[in-house]
Amino acid sequence: MDQVKIDELKAKYGKIYKITINDVEWFYRAMTRNEYKNHSEEQTKQNQLSQLDLEDMVFLVCNLNDIKTKEQLPNIPAGVISTVADLIMKATGFSDVNEPEEL
Repeated sequence: MDQVKIDELKAKYGKIYKITINDVEWFYRAMTRNEYKNHSEEQTKQNQLSQLDLEDMVFLVCNLNDIKTKEQLPNIPAGVISTVADLIMKATGFSDVNEPEEL
């Protein structure tokens, strides 16, 4: 991805992130509150999605590598989707919180 595209994505989403896995650069962003809400509602509608389905949904919403359909996912190594989905959730603020400060 070139710098012009990166700057466009930053202007649109704010912070964006990159990780290299098996010599492939993966770009992603954090999930917004509304996206998370829709994601949670989809879970409820589907009545028990598997962990893999949840990872796929997070990955499809927030990856920035022009992968936007479930039909594209079988060509990606399974560990990549799991790793990037986990990093998306961390960027969204769902883990690695600092220890609370006692006052």
